[in-house]
Amino acid sequence: NDEIQGAKLIQPRNNEVNSSIEEQVGECNTDPGKTRKMMEQIVTKPRCSSKLLAKPPFRFLHDLIMAVGKETGFGLDIYSEDETDSANVKDKSSKVEFLEKTIRHVESTLNVRIEAKPSKIVSGLESEYTCKFLQLLALAATTQPATTTTLFEADEKPSSEDISGETDNNEKNTDRHGDSKVTTNLMADVQNDIPSDQSQLNERGEISEKESKVNDEIQ
Repeated sequence: NDEIQGAKLIQPRNNEVNSSIEEQVGECNTDPGKTRKMMEQIVTKPRCSSKLLAKPPFRFLHDLIMAVGKETGFGLDIYSEDETDSANVKDKSSKVEFLEKTIRHVESTLNVRIEAKPSKIVSGLESEYTCKFLQLLALAATTQPATTTTLFEADEKPSSEDISGETDNNEKNTDRHGDSKVTTNLMADVQNDIPSDQSQLNERGEISEKESKVNDEIQ
């Protein structure tokens, strides 16, 4: 049976959602007291009073969603900069769009189908489904399914060819550096053989003249 209390699985249970999270998803319900308890474990403001949860105004929901994001990092990257400020989310269409983004993100994180409808939430209707949605939001923000752990994407993994190519290049660079060092050493030796001052040149010149005289005498 793919349907569970408080939410519906988008697809049959599989490895994408571990059993522990499935159980917690199944425990989400319409109880405002449970919603308040789960939210208060994450944020202190805004407070989830019974009055607010009975008919949650959009400003309250926006502030609550942003507070959860700031505490846990959950979902902050799905909103535009303007959307993070409730003063910029005034008309009904922008409110619905904001809630749709949040609901879809929670659904994809937990692999569930949330029954709350953004248009109903904005109109202050079906608050019981809003409570379930907030519980699922709290759950998604504080748990991470094993399969959503950040891994290398397939197209980002270095291939064996890339690795071997990089090794070859490193070896070539090493060879070049080695050859360069040998050349440098040879040049240094040659330079050492070159007389550094005039006295050495004169000295060598005198030796050459003596050698020439000796050779002439021998002949």
